[in-house]
Amino acid sequence: MNIGLKKKGTRLIVVIPVILPIFSLASAVLTLRLVFSSLSLITPATTILIWVALMSVFAFITGIILALAIVRPINRMVKQAESILSKDEAFHQRTNMGTEIDSLVSLFEKLVSSIDKYASTEERQQAEFVKNRIQRIEYLADLGTFSLGLAHEIKNPLGYLRGLTELIGRELSDDDPKNAYVRTIINGIDRLNSLTEEVLALARIEQMKLEPVKIEDVLREALAISEHKYSGKKIRIHQSYDKNLQEVNGNHEKLVQVFSNIIINAFEATPEDGTITISTESMELSVLLIHIKNTGSYVPPDERDKIFQPFFTKKKNGIGLGLFITKHIIIALSGTIRVESDPLTGTVFSVRLQKTLT
Repeated sequence: MNIGLKKKGTRLIVVIPVILPIFSLASAVLTLRLVFSSLSLITPATTILIWVALMSVFAFITGIILALAIVRPINRMVKQAESILSKDEAFHQRTNMGTEIDSLVSLFEKLVSSIDKYASTEERQQAEFVKNRIQRIEYLADLGTFSLGLAHEIKNPLGYLRGLTELIGRELSDDDPKNAYVRTIINGIDRLNSLTEEVLALARIEQMKLEPVKIEDVLREALAISEHKYSGKKIRIHQSYDKNLQEVNGNHEKLVQVFSNIIINAFEATPEDGTITISTESMELSVLLIHIKNTGSYVPPDERDKIFQPFFTKKKNGIGLGLFITKHIIIALSGTIRVESDPLTGTVFSVRLQKTLT
């Protein structure tokens, strides 16, 4: 690539003020002759020359102003770029060896050729990583649209199959061994139905209506749901809420889903006579932290990110979408969720939400 060595040419600062008067002179003479001939006027040659001279001077001054308006920004941009590129010995020679346009082209060539030199290997790897991430996001978006359509198509036939299977079961006697097959089919259908419900729940995240929500009411409702489900389990519950607790920007129904899911997981992971602690912490003017801690459980470091991935579960009858959906609801509310775990003290989920500014 030929960098910095340009053929010398006429500069814009000269070309524009010269060309503009020439065109003005020619057009002035032609216009005056047409006017005078059409009106049958006899005008002294000195008058015509004065008009032509005045128009030429005006055009020349206009040309200088126009040239400066174009050339000055170009030269300023070239000098600023040269001050950056001159730090590298390979680009130390001056750029403006020809016309202003030549200097601009030369500068562009230098900048293009220096991209690889100035970009580190890490930066190039990051650029490639971002490119791959964008492609993956587009792929997942298409896959998500397909999955939602498929879930809608599957849900109705599942209802028919369950109903027909129940009818078959009613025809069997209590001691018929085929009852085991019927129960297996119904359990499988229920599992598929739960999966389609979870997939459809993802679609409703973006459609949720945002409003001010009292987080204490949400937490108490989510706790009541969990306690009812595990009413036979002996677990101590501690609640500690900020006295000046403010509302958060969210959706009551979705937040109940988020925290009931986390609390239910805490109930499942906590052994008998264990403790679950639910607390809130006001961090800043617009940030609220909600902590849900349980004793007696431990999540290894290599699993703390995986538990938020789809279909990752260690439960016997689990689907692995609960925490995945929980995380995406929180992200849709401009919040975050993280998990910390210690073999001695237990596991704590911390949810960060935005307060409603009043």
